[in-house]
Amino acid sequence: MNNLRRIQEVMTDYSRATGALTSVMDEHYEPIPEASDETGKSFCRSCPKYKEDYDQSCRLMHIEAIHQAQNQGGVCIYHCATGVCFWTSPLFSRGPDRFSGALIGASRPEDKDIKAMADLLLICAESLSDGAGEYYQLLRRRAEQRNALEEERLKLQDQSPESYPLDTEQALLEAIRRGDTQGAGNLLNQILGYLLFVSPQSFDDVKLRAQELAALFPRAGHFSPPLMKLRQARDTEELIDILHCTVESMAAENHSFQGVCHKKALRKAEMLIRENYHRKITLKEIAAYAGLSVPYFSTIFKQEMGETLIAYLNRIRIENASRLLAETDLPLSEIIDTSGFEDQSWFSKTFKAYTGISPQRFRRQGGVTSHTISEQNLSEAYREALSK
Repeated sequence: MNNLRRIQEVMTDYSRATGALTSVMDEHYEPIPEASDETGKSFCRSCPKYKEDYDQSCRLMHIEAIHQAQNQGGVCIYHCATGVCFWTSPLFSRGPDRFSGALIGASRPEDKDIKAMADLLLICAESLSDGAGEYYQLLRRRAEQRNALEEERLKLQDQSPESYPLDTEQALLEAIRRGDTQGAGNLLNQILGYLLFVSPQSFDDVKLRAQELAALFPRAGHFSPPLMKLRQARDTEELIDILHCTVESMAAENHSFQGVCHKKALRKAEMLIRENYHRKITLKEIAAYAGLSVPYFSTIFKQEMGETLIAYLNRIRIENASRLLAETDLPLSEIIDTSGFEDQSWFSKTFKAYTGISPQRFRRQGGVTSHTISEQNLSEAYREALSK
């Protein structure tokens, strides 16, 4: 158990501030009398069910609520059979892997500030749990994700979708590139909602589709699609959290243009490239469209975008080609043409340089590769060629 004296001081202050009765449980879910003037059992002693039913019913109710708190952002509000309102938050020691007990508050249901008292108890639990601050953030984050996906599931029940939302996927990639963190998160929820709706019992299917989606994520500074993390995910909640954290990080880092002095010019250039990457497009044409000279445009593009124009254009083309290879049966020659490459030899060389495997193998593997489509994969010789 965490420092008992410290717990006593915190819970005494909490009781004085809120007027709530409190209890502290140890790692075996037993009340600790020394931790508070009012332990869980002493509070329950006024209940006629106490003598006959505490261990079999009431104690199990508190244990279940503590477990629920970990699924609801770190706090759970619940009622017993006699109408008493309780709320609880778990305690951890030396990080999130060691459960060390729980705090419990109690009051009559007519009290109007129960939600506020429960939130304050969570703050107390965080302050008493050494090294577990990030874990409480994780609990809250996953609770928010769970609620958002439940909303998407309810929408899909009415719509009965028949096919994967490719348009939503493309909108998600664009939102990441322009730095729209909220929009990207909402679009990701729509896609995840669909995957969970069509495969509610198949974690392996959802994991595979999640990896396919992540393989399409654009490069974002030092962030890369988390394919290895996704493969190692142990459950759906962990999988969803990995995707959300990655999308948020990428959107915040990649092409947000915040603080960029040439924001308007670079946005115009990016729009021209996105709409015309399938054809031959020159540096001179892009610079002119952006309203800058060729030398100056080349300099600021690399400074602000983190890569040369050629590297950026090649990456956009490879991202498109990888999507077509994974999602369509189009012949390779047609994919090469629609992705803006002039011959198969150069396409194959560039594709392997960015992804680590050949286009044919990429298609056989269903669009999954251990590499990310990133300039970081390129050899020194290839990097040097692109930098010129």
